[in-house]
Amino acid sequence: TLGEVVCPPEGITLKLRGYAGQALGFGLVQGLAIDLTGFANDMVGEAMSGGRIVLRLPPELGARDAQSSLGNAAAYGCTGGALLAEGRAGQRFGVRMSGGLLMCEGTGKYAFEYMTGGVGVVLGPTGPVVSSGMTGGTVYLLDEDALTSKRVHADARATPLSERDPEEAERLHALVAQFARETGSPKAAALLADWPAAVARFLVVRPR
Repeated sequence: TLGEVVCPPEGITLKLRGYAGQALGFGLVQGLAIDLTGFANDMVGEAMSGGRIVLRLPPELGARDAQSSLGNAAAYGCTGGALLAEGRAGQRFGVRMSGGLLMCEGTGKYAFEYMTGGVGVVLGPTGPVVSSGMTGGTVYLLDEDALTSKRVHADARATPLSERDPEEAERLHALVAQFARETGSPKAAALLADWPAAVARFLVVRPR
């Protein structure tokens, strides 16, 4: 007979390298972690309720800026856990999320649609239509081209972070530092190197 399968106290981490197919980390739960160096297809972390997914671009990759690393519908329906992805995501990043932490370096159309809770951070450009149908949670967007606020749907309100309280800026700094540490992102490192200038370029998005 099979004995009981017991998760060790520190949890289980899968260290992967290469190209992941559809739905890497689907339904991920607390105690499980996925560490991928490479690229992933659609639906990474869909319906995850806990655990951690770290996705970093291969170190031998030349130009890292503007590189896509994961496909569409990442963390769709996420209720908890964390997804930290170096590189850009496709369309519908963080749609219907109600908890957890999602970070990447760019998104396609319909990011954080119908968001009800949790935290999203985008360290790069967004596609049109951000946070439509948003009723909860917080999204931090790096406004690289001074047009990001125009992409935020009328259901949400984008405010410069510099106008908010300093404690919020400190919380964002901690998140970006965590992202840089875990993904090795040169972009995050550059933002941290001149944080006073960087923080002034962030927008905070919350429901109206």
